[in-house]
Amino acid sequence: MASDSGALPEIVGETGRIVPEENVPALTTALHELYADPAERERLGAAGRRRIMDEFSDSAIAAKTLAFWRRLAPASG
Repeated sequence: MASDSGALPEIVGETGRIVPEENVPALTTALHELYADPAERERLGAAGRRRIMDEFSDSAIAAKTLAFWRRLAPASG
């Protein structure tokens, strides 16, 4: 669950619910919906974990950094 503020929607992606910033009724509704739907909570939790591991884990960051430097290396030589 995140608000639609800043980079939060991009970070969360399809792995969570996005609600309008400072919209308490929308947040309340989203929380009630998730509370009532264990399968959806499980799906979002699993998707969120996959996203974190694929995009933000140490190994994912290292791979992206290495790929970046490899793209630059031919241009500088």
